Amino acid sequence: MELDMTKGSPSKLITKFIIPIIIGNIFQQLYSMVDTIIVGRFVGVDALAAVGATGSVSFLILGFTQGLTTGFTVLTAQRFGAGDREGMRKSIGSAAILSVIVTIVMTAVSMVSMDSLLQVMNTPEDIFDMISGTNGLMGAADGAFVLSKEKRTSNNATLDVAGRDQQDMKIHLVRDAEKLIWNFEKFETELWKEPPEPLLEKIATTLLSESKVWEGTASELCEILGEDVKPNVLSLRLSINANRLLKDYGIHYKASRTHNGRKLSLMK
Repeated sequence: MELDMTKGSPSKLITKFIIPIIIGNIFQQLYSMVDTIIVGRFVGVDALAAVGATGSVSFLILGFTQGLTTGFTVLTAQRFGAGDREGMRKSIGSAAILSVIVTIVMTAVSMVSMDSLLQVMNTPEDIFDMISGTNGLMGAADGAFVLSKEKRTSNNATLDVAGRDQQDMKIHLVRDAEKLIWNFEKFETELWKEPPEPLLEKIATTLLSESKVWEGTASELCEILGEDVKPNVLSLRLSINANRLLKDYGIHYKASRTHNGRKLSLMK
């Protein structure tokens, strides 16, 4: 269906034009949200922090590329408005070729400058090691993959696979420096065990050792546990580990908002 933007009510035409764009943006945000949920719940806090650290960089690169390629449509719009169909087809072809060129150039520049960008952003070292170089993070509704190296210069890597419909797996890879590819070495199919979380142990042994219920703010909880973290970071760690707190220690976690601010509840 062809929509002539030069005829009719401008407000109605613009509304019809932007609805598909809004829907596309909503689905893009849903993808990011699901990515965060899957990685945070099944891979770990460090992987979730890595997703957050790279999110702004990805948005910067995508936004710049989209803005640049959007400029190619100006000539096409002018040809369409003038009724020059042949000129419009030529401009579309040229825009497609230029888009491919821009994509290749931006991909190369992004790969080369990724380490520098993350350093400028003061990314913590423990997260930086997980997301620099050729490492990648992908999230989907049914699974997540994390490729990580102990050191950025190492040729050995581990691919952790976790998800709802597949067995947890750890795949060991070795990088071929000449061919610039990752070669399969071995894999482990044992269920992946989460690293210990001292915060949960403190809550179980200190906070609820004598009482079965505790309620208060994140700031109060930080003070009681002696955790040297910001209250919002503590709340995030509890939200991520809520299922683990219940499964391993039998403690229910709930966060609610009241007139006096955000309240946390911990119950055995």
